[in-house]
Amino acid sequence: FQTQQKKLHLIRLAVSLIYTFTFMFAFSINSLTTVYTLGYSSSFFMIILGALFLKEKVSKEKWLAVFWGMLGVLIAIRPGLGLFEATSLVVLLGTLLGALNKALMRKLTRTEHSLAIAIYPNILMITVTFPFLINSWHPMPLSDWALFGMMGLLTAGAQYTVAQALRFAEASSLAPIDYTNFIWVLLLDLIWWGSIPDVFTLIGAAFIVSGNLYILYIVR
Repeated sequence: FQTQQKKLHLIRLAVSLIYTFTFMFAFSINSLTTVYTLGYSSSFFMIILGALFLKEKVSKEKWLAVFWGMLGVLIAIRPGLGLFEATSLVVLLGTLLGALNKALMRKLTRTEHSLAIAIYPNILMITVTFPFLINSWHPMPLSDWALFGMMGLLTAGAQYTVAQALRFAEASSLAPIDYTNFIWVLLLDLIWWGSIPDVFTLIGAAFIVSGNLYILYIVR
């Protein structure tokens, strides 16, 4: 597929690379609960970026939801408390870059084919990262291959069940159910790592999730 936006594709590649590695690092230094709590702020960043770069009109109700959600982010990261604040900012950076990636995708849809938008970044990412892989690759133990296989099966199963759900219900009706992920994240954190979220994280999560649900309510 020919492209009219080579520069924009390259910018999106850079954003995608940093976004991917930032989130990988974030998962290594934060609990699942923290990452998911702050990750839910993506929709607020999307609204802000849409208004600034895509010149989209944003209603007062959406700006209210953004303010409410960002207040939840501040509660969750507790500015001024040292290490927790620093590690949380890594998650927020990844979330912001993820939202920027989506905004760039939206801009590309004006002139580019959907397959070009999906394929080009992956080809470019493989091309850029492959030289580093050659120098740093180490054979993985069989247990790691088994985990990768399990992740593939779980991902494929999740995508299939979501596709089936969308066959029988509208996306707007299913969207609020996505926030039940938070319950599973809390349970996995507790069972696998014995991690219990503090009150600030839970209160912040309540603000962020309720802000997202309000956005869903006003756009329906």
